[in-house]
Amino acid sequence: MMFAFTEPVQAEKLIHGTAFDLESNKVAYIEIHRFPSDTRHKVIYAEPSGDVFARKELDYSSGKSTPGFTQTNMRLDEVIEVSHLSDGALSVRYAIEGKSVKEKTLKNADDLVIDAGFNNYVLEHWDKLLEGSSLEFDYLLPTRQQRFRLKAERDDCKDEAATCFTIRPANGFFALLMKPLKLKYVDGSLAQFSGRSNIAQESGEYHQVRIEYVPLEIAMECADSEACVLTHARDSVSFQDGGGKSTVLARY
Repeated sequence: MMFAFTEPVQAEKLIHGTAFDLESNKVAYIEIHRFPSDTRHKVIYAEPSGDVFARKELDYSSGKSTPGFTQTNMRLDEVIEVSHLSDGALSVRYAIEGKSVKEKTLKNADDLVIDAGFNNYVLEHWDKLLEGSSLEFDYLLPTRQQRFRLKAERDDCKDEAATCFTIRPANGFFALLMKPLKLKYVDGSLAQFSGRSNIAQESGEYHQVRIEYVPLEIAMECADSEACVLTHARDSVSFQDGGGKSTVLARY
């Protein structure tokens, strides 16, 4: 008797995010996160139709909470670049439509958080936050080329299996003017984000969304093709819409 053995298919882990508009509950966009290495993080953003409109590449070699990154948004021809200089300072560049270009060098800070580094910041301070501590940190606003003081603290969670946190301005006056960011973690992984997105609409206004995150695995030979990744996600991902109904993402 002869047995035929096949080599196991190597897979890459992805995170798929579906962003729902907070007012209409319609899908605003889709984001897919790849992690080619421990320090590299790539994101593609697609319209509900499946057309890719933005890309981001992050480099965490400078620190888990302070990645340098480049983000290109084709909706309004916008480019954001944040890089770490040899002297420890930050170079922040913002350009839109190839005309309005702003560049600035900022001093670094021990408690600085940049872009998606907020997730690692929460994980690194998980125990303190669970104990009820309110932790303040500087968050980089690259479009304004300045730091903004925020604070993170534990929040009540309707889902007993989840752990929730809120991030809001540390200044009480600004806290009244700005909606907080809401984070929900399940088994130590970010499952839901609610609040102001880091992706602008064509008008230049930023989305107010609820993003539902789902882990995926995809064959390695497919991972480098955006079309293949989007097709795989469309066929694999389901989510709970506003009515509590599970829906397959066949709409894009």
